[in-house]
Formats: sequence, structure tokens, C-alpha cells
Amino acid sequence: MTPDHTDLFTQQASSHHFVSSATSVYVSVFAAVGGSFLAMLDTTVVNVSLHATARQFGDVAGSQWILTSYMLALCASMTGCAWLVERFGSKKVFTASLIGFLVGSLACALSPTLWFLIAARTLAGMAAGVLTPASTVMLTRSAPRERLGHMQSLQGSVSMISPLVGPTIGGLLVSAAGWPAVYWINVPACIVLLWAMRYVPSEKPESGLHHLDLPGLVTGTLTILACIVLCGMLGTLPLHHPLILGIGLTVVMSGTLFIRRELRTRSPLLNLRLYSSAIYGWSSVNIILLGFHLYAPMVIIPLYLQAARGNDPVETGLILSVGGIGVVAAGFTCPSILRRFHGGHTMIAGIMITLIGSVPLILVDGSTSYEVLCTALVLRGLGTGMTVFAAMTRAFEAIPRESIADASSQLNLLQRLGGTLAAAVTLMAIRQGAAEHHGLTAQVFGAASLWMFAATALTFVPAAFLLRAERQQVRKGANHDR
Repeated sequence: MTPDHTDLFTQQASSHHFVSSATSVYVSVFAAVGGSFLAMLDTTVVNVSLHATARQFGDVAGSQWILTSYMLALCASMTGCAWLVERFGSKKVFTASLIGFLVGSLACALSPTLWFLIAARTLAGMAAGVLTPASTVMLTRSAPRERLGHMQSLQGSVSMISPLVGPTIGGLLVSAAGWPAVYWINVPACIVLLWAMRYVPSEKPESGLHHLDLPGLVTGTLTILACIVLCGMLGTLPLHHPLILGIGLTVVMSGTLFIRRELRTRSPLLNLRLYSSAIYGWSSVNIILLGFHLYAPMVIIPLYLQAARGNDPVETGLILSVGGIGVVAAGFTCPSILRRFHGGHTMIAGIMITLIGSVPLILVDGSTSYEVLCTALVLRGLGTGMTVFAAMTRAFEAIPRESIADASSQLNLLQRLGGTLAAAVTLMAIRQGAAEHHGLTAQVFGAASLWMFAATALTFVPAAFLLRAERQQVRKGANHDR
């Protein structure tokens, strides 16, 4: 082969490798974002099917476990995701969890009894708990570090929009094909994603021994489950009730044992030493409080529209999904904003926009115009999107690349726990307001929105500390350069 032909062959091979590499990145992004979308969509798409499901099986009280079992399993399985990714690699873990989610969804759609359905939802929840952080790991590892902000904005937009559009999709499916349709929709989506995973390159698992931290898994799972149960019981029993005190004591004791174990063992289930980074630590605190930004409106707005205004589930879902416009706008603008300003600055601006959008929700009555409601939801979506994207991006930028699996599990778990607490506190406020006003009047939801407003305002504190940590890091870098 002549030199000219050799150069041509080399150029063609290089070009083919570039195209294949670029294609694999796009496929990885598609699969990761799609998997995250499915897992998050399932947290709300099922809500509107509960009435039809209860009517089918004749058990209204037991049907609530369809939601509770999914959330409990989702949060519990997140604790072991980092170990699974390090042991087997993100592609294998993502694919296995996608298969588990497919099997769980199929079993839900074919359930002959309510408790079979609850067991199937538990399986789907366990798979979703691994699917969400594994998708984050796959997404962040496939992207260059300078594109990390764009990747986080993309996945953040999807993870925030999917719960918003869930009620709309669920309402349309239930009205068209009955309650099993909300589970059948996952089957073809999972098959498409599994087909796409064939073109995602496999990565080598992290080197070294991968011992499972069994004591950490037991104490961590117990702590998380006890936290969720405790949050769910807020407002239903007095705080001094023996059951509340017992569960609270379990949280403290098991949580203490978990932290001590993780800080002392050589192979921790979750690397808590990441919190030694001030930027990562304050970003994590922000993410917990952002649960009120994300999940409190998903409790208040649907109940207000259906109980106080008489809207049906499809209309309610359509109005709620308007907030996705603001989320998408934040996703497009946030990466460029973060390149010019600190994450703390971006968060403070986002919090202010969110507070402005919350004011109309405090002032709602039985005749508040839908234009005002939709404007408020768009502003809240924009402000919340800015705060979430800034916190997640800065958290991942503050840690070594090999710690992405640990950070993904931790941050996703903190966001879910914050959302669970937000839902519990919001429902408690609504129950108390309904008792005072003798029903679910518009004033009840305005009062509940005050809690949401206060929690949003409280986020200014960790945002300010994040800004301070970022400035200190810049000063240290400047002094080092000198």
C-alpha cells in the first residue's frame, strides 16, 4: 500500500471512529434521559388511576399502597446503586434495572389482585431507584467535563418535567383504556431503550475489590425507610405519640450507626467524605430544600383545581404541565449563566423568581383566573429550574470524576427525601386548614402555599453559603497561581 493510500486509510478510519464515538454519546444521552424520564414519570402518572384501581379491586384504603410501595422501594434501592455501578459498570446496571422496570410494569398491568399489583409496584420501584442514579452516572461519564452543565440541564429538565406531565398522560390513558394503560405504556418504551443500549459502549468497572458494605446497607436502608414512614405520618398522629417517638428514635439510632460505619470502613456503601467539600456539601443542603420547590406544588395545585375549582384530571394535568415551559427555558439558559456567574448567584436569582411566582398561589380564591395560575406556574418552573440545575451542576463539578456514582446516589436520594418531607408537611397543612374551614376551600390551599413560600425563602441561606464557598475557591485558585 502506497504512503498516499495509507494516509487516506488512516484518515477514513479516524473519521469513522469519530462518527462512531459521537453516535455512542448521543445514544448514551438518549438512553440515560429516557430511563430517568420513565422512572420519574411513574411517580405521578399512576396517581390519577388510583380511583379506577380502587373501584376495580374494591379496596380504597389499600390502593394508597400503590404509591407508597413504589416510593419506599425507590428510595431504599438507591443506597446500593453506587456499589453496583462500581462493581459491574453503569451500562450493565442501567440495563438490568431497565429490565426489572419492564418486568415490574408488565406485572402491574396484568395484576389479578390489589396486593399482587402492590408487589409488582415494589419491584418497579426498586428498579427505578437504581435506574435514576445509574442514568446520571452514564450521562455524566459520557460527556466531557466542560459539557457537564449542559448534561445536567438536559437531565434536570426531563426529571422535572416528567412529574408535571404525568397527571395529564395518566388522565388520558385511564380515560382511553382503563387503569392498566398507565403501566402498559412503560413496556414499549423500555423495549426501545433496551434496543438503544446495544449501541452504548461498555466501560470498565472501577479497579480494586468491590466488597458490599452489608452493615451500611442494612442501617442505611432502615434509616431511609424510617424517614419516609415518619414523614408520611406527620399530621396524622400527635408528635408525642409512642409510634412517632419510636420511629423517630429508629431514624436517629440507625442514622448514627450508618454515618459511623461509612466514615470508618475502607469500602463504604456511600462515600460521605464527599461532604468535606464545602461546595458539594452546601449544594446537597440546597437539593434537600428544593424538594419543597418541586413537590409541594404537585400536592397543592391538583387538589386546589379538583376540589375547589371542579376541574377533571386531564384539565388539571394540562394546567400543571404549563410549568414545564419555565423548566425548559431554565434548561436552555442555565449552562450559559453558570459559565458567567457563580452557582450561588444563579440560585439566589432562581429563588427570587420562584418566590414571585408563589405569591399568586398564596392569594388564590375560587375565581382566580387560569391565566394568573399559569403565569405563576411558568415563573415557578423557571426559578426552580435555575436553582436545581445550579445546585446539581456545582455538586458534580466539585468532586473527582471517579466519585460520580456516589454523588449521583446521594443527590438523587436527598432530592426524594426532601420531596417526601415536602408532601408530608403540605398535606398536614391542608388537613389542618380543611378542619378549620370545614372543607377543602380555596383559602385552605392559599394557607398551605405559605408553607411552600417559607421553605423557598429558607433556601436563601444555603445558597448564600454556596456562594461564599465558591468565592473562597476562586480566591484560593488565584493565590495558587501567584
